[in-house]
Amino acid sequence: PAPLVPPRAILPAIVAVGVFDTGANVSIAFATTEGAVGIVAIFGALYPVTTVILARIFLDERLSPARRAAAAVALTGAVLVAAG
Repeated sequence: PAPLVPPRAILPAIVAVGVFDTGANVSIAFATTEGAVGIVAIFGALYPVTTVILARIFLDERLSPARRAAAAVALTGAVLVAAG
C-alpha cells in the first residue's frame, strides 16, 4: 500500500502536537524525579480532561450534565490533593 501522506497545510499542526506531547512527557518524567510522585500521578491522570476541553473548543462536542459534574469532581479532588 502507498504511504499515507498528510496535506501540507496541516503539517504545522502535526509538528505542534509532537512538540507538545514530547514536552508533556519530559515534564512528567522530570516531575516524578524532582517532585512529589503522588501529586504528579494525580495530575498526570487528569490529562483526558485536556482532551475533553479541546474537543469542546475545536469540535463543539457537548458534555452531559453528569459528565460535567464528574469532571468537576475530578478537578476538585486533584486541587485538594495538591493543596495538601
